[in-house]
Parts: sequence; structure tokens; C-alpha cells
Amino acid sequence: MGFDVNFRTFGETQSSPFFGPETMKGRSISQKTAEMVDDEITKLIRRACVNVRRILNDNRDKLSNLAEKLFEKETLSAEEIDEILKES
Repeated sequence: MGFDVNFRTFGETQSSPFFGPETMKGRSISQKTAEMVDDEITKLIRRACVNVRRILNDNRDKLSNLAEKLFEKETLSAEEIDEILKES
């Protein structure tokens, strides 16, 4: 997380004893703070996507072998999956 936002809680939890928490929603942070939070979330999601793509590309052969076996058999046990992934 960036240094501008750090680990904080933004906004307030508001609730009504009669109607529940959903009825009392309102903005309790500034537009600038909301934009900073949105930017940080966007950065986290982009980093996660890059990481996921790297992991999938690094393990493409294992995924292909697993998909091939699933087309043949449709259902695999945990032991069969482990064996396929070890072979790759």
C-alpha cells in the first residue's frame, strides 16, 4: 500500500436501530481521500493481475497437462492431480 494512504480506516459506519446499516449510508470522507483510496485499490489490483499472469505463464505446461487429463477423464482425485503436476 502506498505511503499516502497507509493502513487506515476510511469513512464511518453508520446505522439506524430501526432500518439497519444500509439506510444510513453517506459520504464521510472527502472527494480527494476517496480518490486516493480508489487509486491505491487500482494499484493493488494491477499488481495482482501482473502477478497472476506471471504465475500462470510460469506454470503453463502444468495447466495444459491438467486440462488434457480433465478432457480425457472429466474427474480427477487429489492424488491424480498431484501426480500430473509432479510430472510436468
